Amino acid sequence: MEKLISPFFTIVFILTTAAVAHAQVAEITDIFVRDSIRGEKVTGWVFAPDEPLTVTVLRKQSIDEGKRIRVIAWIKASDISRKNFVEGRLKLIYNADLTLKSVHNDGLVFSGENVERAERQAAERKAAAERAEAELRVAADRARANYVACPAFSREIKLNGGEQWAYAIYAPYPGHCSGTFSAYNDNDDASELIYDAVLGRYIRRKPLGDVEILIYDELNYVLRSQNRSNVALFSSGRETTGTFDVMLPAGRFFIVVSNQHSYLARKSVTLSLGGTSTQ
Repeated sequence: MEKLISPFFTIVFILTTAAVAHAQVAEITDIFVRDSIRGEKVTGWVFAPDEPLTVTVLRKQSIDEGKRIRVIAWIKASDISRKNFVEGRLKLIYNADLTLKSVHNDGLVFSGENVERAERQAAERKAAAERAEAELRVAADRARANYVACPAFSREIKLNGGEQWAYAIYAPYPGHCSGTFSAYNDNDDASELIYDAVLGRYIRRKPLGDVEILIYDELNYVLRSQNRSNVALFSSGRETTGTFDVMLPAGRFFIVVSNQHSYLARKSVTLSLGGTSTQ
């Protein structure tokens, strides 16, 4: 009788054990794995109370004749404060009573160091770009400070008594307007006869004659043309020769050579503009 009963009970025991093992394996869900590995350490990473964020059980099976359960899961966890994260496959071994026996790295990727290095490099690139931009601004400011607002120009101007001559310029940036001038009395009866020792003969020379050099912005030039009250950005006063170097803002301007104070004497004026800034 015992020989007949023993195999029967053996079969029942095996089936029962298999059923129990199957039930245990079924209980290992994504949530179960997530809860069981909190606080566990793997490859230097300790899962925080709110980690891992994501768990997906890929494979689970009973091993060692139902004494243990092996689980392969895909996990993703992050340390928000440090902006690190770990992601990849994790192998877990559970005991028959579903207590966690061990945790193993099965292909995890740790990106914390890479993230920190990338952020540091990005910060360095940003700082370098800001420095380069600041250097360009300084260079541009220096270039504009030395910008010659008056174009290169040289001309002899003939003025009757009471006349003026105007030359319009446009400065896209603030800059210096520099120049030189010389004026002579152009009346025929004003010339004088002198002996030139180099040439060995007498020559006729024009005496110096005074003119006024003025620089106006567009509005004040219109006011001057209408004989209304105006303000010049620069006035040389009545001079026979001179130099000037005036700092102008950006805009449209008029350089005026005036003989309006003299109604009888004609003037011959040599004017040169656009010289190198002296400031």
